[in-house]
Amino acid sequence: MWMITGIISVITTIIALLMAVNQNKKKVYISVTAITFLVITLLLQYNQVNVWVMKEDWSALMDVIPSMNGILCGYTVIILLANGIAMAIKNK
Repeated sequence: MWMITGIISVITTIIALLMAVNQNKKKVYISVTAITFLVITLLLQYNQVNVWVMKEDWSALMDVIPSMNGILCGYTVIILLANGIAMAIKNK
C-alpha cells in the first residue's frame, strides 16, 4: 500500500510543478496533496516496520531497514524540495 501512496505523491508533485510552470493558481492545493501523500507513505512504511517488530521478524528488519532508510530520506527530501519550488514560483 505504501508503494501506491508513494507513486501518487510523485505524480501529484509532477502535476504541481507543471501547474507552477503554467502559472496555475491552484498549484498549492496539488502541492499540499503531494505532501499529504508523502506523510501517508512514511506512516505506512513505519507501520510495516512496526508489524515486523511485533512479529519479531528480525531478519526482515535487517534486510529492509538499511536500504529503505536511505531511499525514504532521499524520497522525502526530493518531494519536499520539488513542492517547495512549485509553491515558491510566483503567479503573474
